[in-house]
Amino acid sequence: MTPSLDPKWVTGFTDGEGCFAIIIYSRKDKKTPAVQFSFSIGLAERDIAIIKQIKEFFGGGFYSVRKNKGNRDAYYACNGANIIKKRIIPHFDKYPLQTEKRKSYELWKEGIRIWQSKLPKKKKLLKLVEIREKMNPKGRKKPTAWNKKRILSYF
Repeated sequence: MTPSLDPKWVTGFTDGEGCFAIIIYSRKDKKTPAVQFSFSIGLAERDIAIIKQIKEFFGGGFYSVRKNKGNRDAYYACNGANIIKKRIIPHFDKYPLQTEKRKSYELWKEGIRIWQSKLPKKKKLLKLVEIREKMNPKGRKKPTAWNKKRILSYF
């Protein structure tokens, strides 16, 4: 049996290695975009034991190993609404992040609140794009097909 992780350690580790993301993507079977909220941590494959412990700590999500620029990396990810609502958010609300990542977390959480609101889908998507643009402003940005211009032209 592996020892359980200290919650404060998990928060500190997430401050350095974690990512909160709002993903808007096209679905093959439907015409409107889908939205996914994701929390993830990535490390070198040699540290997969930590990834497994983090999955166990949160009581859900999944882990995988994949190639990344010639290296093999281990990832923990959680994008299920239930685990996010019951485990991820309560953890980071109780043990707050201490770095700039806290702003991304708060924006991510706001995005979840908006997505679950009764606003029309177009308004929700536009607000999510705005929030996503504010998250991790100094970090890497992947180009996205679902931007404001495309959402406005779609609806």
